[in-house]
Amino acid sequence: MNQKPSFLKRNGTLSVLSEVKQNFKIMKTKMNIWVVAIIALFAVSCSVVKPGTQAMKWRPFGKGLQTQTIYNDGVVWHMPWNGVVRYSV
Repeated sequence: MNQKPSFLKRNGTLSVLSEVKQNFKIMKTKMNIWVVAIIALFAVSCSVVKPGTQAMKWRPFGKGLQTQTIYNDGVVWHMPWNGVVRYSV
């Protein structure tokens, strides 16, 4: 019933530094996963409209093709589940 805290070794000396190092490695790994996920989200959420084409947003869960705004050359930002339909001009 008398359990020692996890930061104590068997011989009773403190190993706080090793616990901190281990927690830092775990935190660093989680941070790297979040950074990769955010970069992937940004990469999926943009489309490039090349010169000579125009584009409109496609919202499959909303009102469908959004014809009010026509996008010319450049980057079009959208949610990952939406798309962009390109037309030659």
